Amino acid sequence: MRTYRRLLVSLVAATLVAGAAAAQEPFTLDQVLELLEAKADQEEIIEQIESHKADFELSRENLTALVRAGASDALLEAIEAHPYQPLVITSPAEGAEVGAYARVTGRSQPIPGKHLWLFAHRKDLAVWWPQSGEILLEEDGTWQQSAFLGQPQDVGFDFELVVRWVSDDVHRRMVDYLSRGEATGHFPGIRLPDGEPSATVTVRKTSHR
Repeated sequence: MRTYRRLLVSLVAATLVAGAAAAQEPFTLDQVLELLEAKADQEEIIEQIESHKADFELSRENLTALVRAGASDALLEAIEAHPYQPLVITSPAEGAEVGAYARVTGRSQPIPGKHLWLFAHRKDLAVWWPQSGEILLEEDGTWQQSAFLGQPQDVGFDFELVVRWVSDDVHRRMVDYLSRGEATGHFPGIRLPDGEPSATVTVRKTSHR
């Protein structure tokens, strides 16, 4: 009977882990506590948190609840090391070497009432340039956009890429900016518009090809 009960608990726990992972969303505190209460394999929980992240902080209250539920030090470390971020740049990597153009990719959840834009500038300059228009998310939340990184004389400099969700007003201003630039051939640098959430990566321009 005890063997059967342990097997049943293991099957239930495995089903809960698989179900939470299949949602392709970050783990909530309640989900982790439910898995711990079901005696799920904590190594499996850790693997899933590393893939899908944890959508909660290790506050004193949350930490107490997890410890009481039997969370191991390894699980607590995984939760702390893999916080959920609503917007990320997945490529290029920090410090990557690029040419005149960089293909920028990432993932995000849609933010109602906001628009996703990519901005770039040479890191020692105060002004920025909007890149190619509004970014549209794919169904799975991934996105991609191209960034043009300066002129031949900018080889050897660091460039900063920022992607952020901006308001309707900022979106309209960026659309007008690009329309005027296409009509006049002049794209002056601008102040980086406000927006949240945002993500940043710095790359090094090593060629103009």
